[in-house]
Amino acid sequence: MFFTQAGGSAIATLAALGLMVGNDGVPLLQGVSPSLVVASGIVSLLTGLSLVASSRDALDGFHVTAAAGLLEVVVATGGIVVGIMSALWVGIVAGVPLYLTDVGGRVGVPLWLGLLAAGLMALAIGVGAHVRPRGLLPFFGLGALAWLVHAGALALFDERIPATALAAIAVGAVAQLGHARWRMPVVALITAGIIPLLPGLTLYRGLYGLLQDVEDGGRVAAPGMLLTALMVGVALAVGTSLGSQVVRGGRLAAWTTSRAPRS
Repeated sequence: MFFTQAGGSAIATLAALGLMVGNDGVPLLQGVSPSLVVASGIVSLLTGLSLVASSRDALDGFHVTAAAGLLEVVVATGGIVVGIMSALWVGIVAGVPLYLTDVGGRVGVPLWLGLLAAGLMALAIGVGAHVRPRGLLPFFGLGALAWLVHAGALALFDERIPATALAAIAVGAVAQLGHARWRMPVVALITAGIIPLLPGLTLYRGLYGLLQDVEDGGRVAAPGMLLTALMVGVALAVGTSLGSQVVRGGRLAAWTTSRAPRS
């Protein structure tokens, strides 16, 4: 897994380096952000499934399984880090003029376009998992729901971590409510739903900053970026687990009440 993750992230970074070398002769590539190329390339490599599963195991009391899952997250994320850093180092040695482009935040994206893109991202995860065609609609809906709640919370609080946590809670609750009806595992639904919220761009910016000179301010900002990516991952794990646990606990309480003897 480690070398597979490193190879995949290196391919995405090398593609971005190609854009940095020069894309003036290719009209379709003009204006394409190398940062977004890397972020979109590595987002499918981020360990959403292992992170969600290990956090659920930890909350359920299965600490040995949770520790193994967290170790898998560390190994897989370490592969991504090594792949990106190695490709950027090759660019530095080759004299590629590395740069980060400013990309518009989520506020600048029309809501309908964000919902469509988030739904398609989650839908792609379902296709990759060989889900039957008629079962793909819940994946699309959970991805769109995550984006909608996140955009609304971001507009209210203007803080990324609480907005991510609220969106994760919504995804976890809806997945727990509908998994029996849709005949899908809860973890699979949650994993697809949180794909639009994974911190791919933040992770890349933090790793890129580690390779920059101190005079440019890159290494000063890099720890903050990496910490933000870590906190987003924690918010996703805790939020999805909390949402599903609340729904599961509510169902258990309702079942217990209905089974209680009446005087």
